[in-house]
Amino acid sequence: MSDNKAGFTRRGVLQAGTAAGAVAAVSWGAPLAGTAAAETAPAADWSGASWISHPVVEPSLDGASWIWHAADASAPGKVERAFRGGFTAPDGASGGTLLFSGDDAVDVYLNGELLGSTRAMQARNTFAWQVGQLVDLTGKVKAGRNVLAVRGVNSGSSAAVIARVEVRGADGGAVQGVDTGAEWRSAADAPDGWEAPGFDDSAWPKVKVLGAYGISPWKTNVRIPRTPVEFRRGFRARKPVRSAVLHVSALGTYEARLNGSKVGDEELSPGWVDFAHKVPYQTHDVTRLIRSGANEIGATVAEGYYASILMGGQHRFADSMAFLAELVVHYRDGSTDRIVTGRDWKAGHGPLTRATLYDGEEYDARRAALPVTGPVKVRSDLSPRLYELDHAPVRVIGTVKARSVTALPGGVHRIDFGRNFAGRVRMTATGPAGTRIQLKHAEWLNADGTTYFANLRGADQRDIVTLAGAHRPERYVPRFTSHGFRYVEVTGYPGTPTVDDFVAEQLSADTPVTGAFSTSNADLNALQTALFAGQRSNFTVLPTDCPQRDERLGWAGDVLGFAPTAAYNADVDAYLRSWVTSLREAQQEDGSVPSIAPRVYDGANGGAGVSGWGDAIIFVPWTLYERYADRRVLTENYAAMAKWVAFLQTDSTGLLRPPTAYGDWLAVDTSPKEVVNTAYFAHSVRLLAKIARVLGQTADAARYDALLGKIKDAFIAAYVSADGTVRGDTQAVYVLALQFGLMPDALREKAAERLVAKVTAAGFHLSTGYLATPYLLDVLTEAGHLDVAYKVLLNDSYPGWLYMLRQGGTTLWERWDSLQPDGVYQRSSFNHHALGAVGDWMYRTIAGINPDEARPGYRHSVIRPLPGGGLTSAQGSLRTGYGELSSAWRVTGSTLRLTVKVPRRTTATVRLPAGATGPGGRKPDRTENGTAVFEVRSGTSAFTAPAP
Repeated sequence: MSDNKAGFTRRGVLQAGTAAGAVAAVSWGAPLAGTAAAETAPAADWSGASWISHPVVEPSLDGASWIWHAADASAPGKVERAFRGGFTAPDGASGGTLLFSGDDAVDVYLNGELLGSTRAMQARNTFAWQVGQLVDLTGKVKAGRNVLAVRGVNSGSSAAVIARVEVRGADGGAVQGVDTGAEWRSAADAPDGWEAPGFDDSAWPKVKVLGAYGISPWKTNVRIPRTPVEFRRGFRARKPVRSAVLHVSALGTYEARLNGSKVGDEELSPGWVDFAHKVPYQTHDVTRLIRSGANEIGATVAEGYYASILMGGQHRFADSMAFLAELVVHYRDGSTDRIVTGRDWKAGHGPLTRATLYDGEEYDARRAALPVTGPVKVRSDLSPRLYELDHAPVRVIGTVKARSVTALPGGVHRIDFGRNFAGRVRMTATGPAGTRIQLKHAEWLNADGTTYFANLRGADQRDIVTLAGAHRPERYVPRFTSHGFRYVEVTGYPGTPTVDDFVAEQLSADTPVTGAFSTSNADLNALQTALFAGQRSNFTVLPTDCPQRDERLGWAGDVLGFAPTAAYNADVDAYLRSWVTSLREAQQEDGSVPSIAPRVYDGANGGAGVSGWGDAIIFVPWTLYERYADRRVLTENYAAMAKWVAFLQTDSTGLLRPPTAYGDWLAVDTSPKEVVNTAYFAHSVRLLAKIARVLGQTADAARYDALLGKIKDAFIAAYVSADGTVRGDTQAVYVLALQFGLMPDALREKAAERLVAKVTAAGFHLSTGYLATPYLLDVLTEAGHLDVAYKVLLNDSYPGWLYMLRQGGTTLWERWDSLQPDGVYQRSSFNHHALGAVGDWMYRTIAGINPDEARPGYRHSVIRPLPGGGLTSAQGSLRTGYGELSSAWRVTGSTLRLTVKVPRRTTATVRLPAGATGPGGRKPDRTENGTAVFEVRSGTSAFTAPAP
């Protein structure tokens, strides 16, 4: 809960260690457990500690060129072309690397041997060229002349291939190689044997060089995996140990180990922030992992969110990883040892040969015993600002058993886990050394029963493990990636797999669950399960849009609408405050706020200044204040909010926003963007006026009130007709005009009637998108059309929430029509949280649990259940900073019975139909507009009222 409430600890030392491995003793937000030394551990000192990296520079396509057959047009259609180039390797060449890609696909040969192909990937994924292929050439390169042959495959769009070979000398250094470039030759029709090293290609014409790596349309979008690095350092515990604390961070994603045991149970550490501003570290109590005498500390570091190419085609922060650690050992005699990262550490590569966020991991168990003996590179060029991670880390929050195994053609087996989620698969297999098993993850099936991969776009979501051949079951689980999936295709499994060989581990930020909700309607219970599953899937290192495709970014518009729902389901105060900090840190000099935080790229998708997305800098902090009484998030972001509103004023004409960017994103009916954008402008100003009052900025509040009045006048003059119609005449424009108070009082009823008419004409279906959907049912309810709100909620045909469930969804989708009624797929996500914003209405209206912004954080709450839709019962509970707040009602005959539990040190207002009585026949304290109002204190109270 919020920082000013007793009983909840925001800064925690994570407890590590049992003989079997590391175990965390605390879920974030719960009272801290562990040793006294751990609980009082000071922040890291870091004196003498250095960032360290592997000294070898990773392969890159920089300097290589995209090439194609010179006689072809830029979009040659469905063709295959052959390309050849060569290089000379010196005596003693020890191997090297081959890095390649091609649009649409390529087969690559070295000296006549096929080393890689992207055909199968391209058949599933039209963006396969974005997945760079890296091949180890150990044992493949020969002294003297070597020939690289490439077959390029194109299906009609832009065509190109690119490759680079780097050869290592006897000392391991790069000595020779070849890039695709002007000296290469190509042919439209190549005879058999064209890929052999002895083939004579002298009659082939020179290729056309399209341009250096980085040109359009490919730009730098080829994701080149960085080989994970192992770091090690031995040390001795010289005396009896009283306590030990490890402070650790990475530029990349790390897993630290002490004497072979994992430190902590966090995953994907240290998370993802705007690394240009700061880098988080974590603190662990490792007392129980320290041995008397010899010890070894180590870590594996993969590219993670720091060195990955994310959507937008750039290594956003850097293209190499680094590690930092400080182990403080306190002895019983009062002395201390500090073991810090520096030149005395060792670096190398181990069994984890690839670990990427979008494309998965590759693990070779035969390399598990490789010694780590190489030097490190001390990174004197790195000096990021460090801070201790201040919110819930990602953990394994549960396991999912496999439901079935289906045999597919070609020796492939498909595992069905029964529901969609984010995480990874723990596999057990027994087989000969060198057995290569692939696990390819997907969310859905095609109509013909094949596995649906198209919506992954450029993400491969494939884990590969090579068995050591230990003559016993080997267990593998990826540690540096996460996938969004329900299904897994398994290729190369030795024998016939069973459901017992696969267990999925669900990954999510370990934000404590605070809310519960259920009703007499099984469909609504399933909806609650689905929307919370979407929250768990997407609230990982930060709130992302989706867990599966080549995106997984912190889209602000998604968070803006869903934050109230999220705040009921779990304690997301510190978690979302951290994300808002990244949003603020990415704010531009002109006050514009980006659409994504952390900001990873520019342009139309993700650029700054987008209404409904940039507004999250105000909307989300207000939600955290209202739900957690978190004044800190208002104070920290107040200046940024003011800059955003100033930008909106400057960027508007006559206080009307331009018709640009996303509007009511992914709505069924398109609404005028200028109307949607101006409505959000107005509400941001309204909220900022409230925030100014909370913070005592009364002059600012008055100024923003005046500005709001002017925006409302401009909105009415430009967009509202005398008969109450709003420009665009869509559900969305009426929802936003009414919810944000932009209709003249005399026309509110007419606007509401127009909205109801449009909903009714649509067969009680909604037509709204990301910006209007969160408020649709509220507007209908407050306008006196609760029955219509329930009809929309419970409609199970397209478009609607229950339609998704009827089609087999176990999470909510990115689009209302991700799977259209005619069976056509939209190549979109089946696991998005944004449209789950309806949960907030369900908790406030069905269960009846409402916050009171005048006394935030549920110090005072309003209990106002509004039964309808044929429901006979509902119950909701919320663990607040004061204790459990709950509301449960049941309709029996003509009587509504309500039981309310109010936490200690808080009060509540209960609103029920006229004629209601309280405990012991108590009469209401007052009646307002036909509603009986009771003021109650802490404790449990029972009420009866006429059933609606």
